[in-house]
Amino acid sequence: DELATKKSQLSSAEQEKASDEDFLAELTPMCEQKAKEYEQRNMMRKSEDAAISEAIAILNKDSAFETFGKVEATSEGTTGPASFLQRARVRSSRPRSVRKQVQLLLQAACGNERPLHLVRVLTLLEAENPFSTVLDEIGKMLTLIVEEGAADKKQLDWCKAERDASGKALAAKETEIEELTTQIEGLVTIIEA
Repeated sequence: DELATKKSQLSSAEQEKASDEDFLAELTPMCEQKAKEYEQRNMMRKSEDAAISEAIAILNKDSAFETFGKVEATSEGTTGPASFLQRARVRSSRPRSVRKQVQLLLQAACGNERPLHLVRVLTLLEAENPFSTVLDEIGKMLTLIVEEGAADKKQLDWCKAERDASGKALAAKETEIEELTTQIEGLVTIIEA
């Protein structure tokens, strides 16, 4: 009777061990993939942070304030109707406007990927919206980047905790199987004697 109980416990422990091993086998690649995605997002965020910081630095220069002061929309606070008619084309060797420098910088930061928040800033710049609106959007983006980083960190911590818990459960089941196997062998020896 005791031998049957021990065999039943052994069978149950082996099934639990197999289930835990399957779970661990699924969890490990998932966690590795999440870690890779986390690193990629961190790299992209750092690149975006650098581009935004450089854009802010350009926008905060005295020449930028002078340029924005000359624009009718920022100096008078009103904008006229949108016009899609190209009135003239001017080519000169003078340096690019601050707005154009920021646009080019952000376009380079976007690369082939088009993160929604950078596209939004580019759209605002191309529409020649006031300076404060662009800075507000940049501030919102920085907040969003920080929030995404915190969420990624939380997910990574969860993956690590799950991996540790699964590893401990697996080790406990292996120990239990070894103990049950030893007990069964002892009972078999007693029965055979």
